[in-house]
Amino acid sequence: MSECATLARAFFDESLQDSPVMASQLGVDGYDDRLDDLSEAAFEDRRRRAAAWLTRFEQLGDGACASFEERIDRDLIRSNLRGRVIPVMDLRKRFGVTPKPAGYTARIIVVEQDERLLGMMVDAVDEVLTVPTSSIEPVDEMVVSVDAEFLAGIVRLDERLIILLDKEAVLSSGEAHQLQSLKVTGKALKEVEAQAEEEPEMLPSGR
Repeated sequence: MSECATLARAFFDESLQDSPVMASQLGVDGYDDRLDDLSEAAFEDRRRRAAAWLTRFEQLGDGACASFEERIDRDLIRSNLRGRVIPVMDLRKRFGVTPKPAGYTARIIVVEQDERLLGMMVDAVDEVLTVPTSSIEPVDEMVVSVDAEFLAGIVRLDERLIILLDKEAVLSSGEAHQLQSLKVTGKALKEVEAQAEEEPEMLPSGR
């Protein structure tokens, strides 16, 4: 198991210990007879440990992760510990497609854009594929009816034609700028943590 996976597993296990109610909701056995500790001391302890976890995950480079999926897990945990919200784009609205009826369950694919996580809402996820760059062909407008402006290329796999979305093209220049402005630099993060030490009552508890 990679260093990234080991650290993520330890963080998840501690999160279950901190929130037995969440563990029960997730269907994890052994927590049904316990409740979360909502005391002030418990909140402060979790805030302190969250800062320590964030330091460890911030120091975890891509080389410590065995796969792209593990890097996404690491980045999601970082976002959670920073108290950040991952923006989500509805691709149906972006492409002007008729919305699904109320109650329809969509899926969110998390991608990385300019070192920032972005969620893209899609109808479904069938599988995760890794394709070599050499197999990507230019978009053939005679084959693909989708606006080529948003496409990065096509891949012919067995008898299937896979269309590759260009995530950078999907974002308008204004949206890309807004996304970039949401980044939290290491210096800014340290300033926030320093302020939390001085004025803990003015900042989130870090749960």
